[in-house]
Amino acid sequence: FYFMAPTRERYEQQPSYDLADPPVLAAARKLAEAGWEIGPHILGPDSDDIAAQVQRFAQLTGTQPRGCRSHYLAHRYDTLDAKAAAGLIYDSTWYAEQDRHAYLCGTVFPFRPPSSTAPEPLPLVELCNVVEDGIVFRVYMRDGEPRSLEEAESHAEEAVSQALQRCGLAVLNWHQRTFWGMDAYSGSPPNWTPAFRAAVQRAQESENVWHALPKEIARWWLQRSRIRLQLHEGAIAAINESEAQFYGAAALAGLFVQPKAARELGLVQTPAGWAVPLCLGPGEHKTIWPLNHDSPND
Repeated sequence: FYFMAPTRERYEQQPSYDLADPPVLAAARKLAEAGWEIGPHILGPDSDDIAAQVQRFAQLTGTQPRGCRSHYLAHRYDTLDAKAAAGLIYDSTWYAEQDRHAYLCGTVFPFRPPSSTAPEPLPLVELCNVVEDGIVFRVYMRDGEPRSLEEAESHAEEAVSQALQRCGLAVLNWHQRTFWGMDAYSGSPPNWTPAFRAAVQRAQESENVWHALPKEIARWWLQRSRIRLQLHEGAIAAINESEAQFYGAAALAGLFVQPKAARELGLVQTPAGWAVPLCLGPGEHKTIWPLNHDSPND
């Protein structure tokens, strides 16, 4: 849940509330105490104001935020640098409010965007494949009619299905106002809850889906970037260069192996092919292939 914590009197997109408002602050703290993630809904793209908003959010809630989304998706070339400098480890702003769900960044996976000041990725993860309510119901376009409830349910399910088919990430951006009174948008259903439910249920129906908080995904993805694969004399080794335990898997592209032999080798089958489970301690170096020199697949 993202909340606005303005530090200026005026913004181009003026907020309708302040996190410091007693009912709002009470709700934010209650959510955090219940185990939900809360973070700042950043106002404006100005780099010098982003750190101040993050700091004010932390002071008011007593919670150090790990990520954010920008209000009205406002961004400049250096906005992500400022978010990383403010201590955030993820952002979820890089998508387009248009008439249908699309892949603005060309991927369903998290990724580390490049810095605007150096030829290297930022220590921050972009969670870009966002399924937003206004896109699902097609209310941002000036031409054409909003989608009906049935059309919106189908559109939401399809967006989540595409991410699942690609073993990727889907992030729901669903405003609390959409649970009532949405007939303010001419031609739109008054209650958008069924489409939200359809998207969630589509994810729940699938096996092996990690239903995680954004900060959990960002932490794992950043740690994944510290895993190095090394080829030496026909063997492949994985090296954990991070300071934490890592759990994951290394896909072996192009490996053809019978299921029985794969099980004997301890491989797991993924949509991308066979993979070697990884459990690496901090600094651990482990040979992951070949696993067994006596196997018929050596």
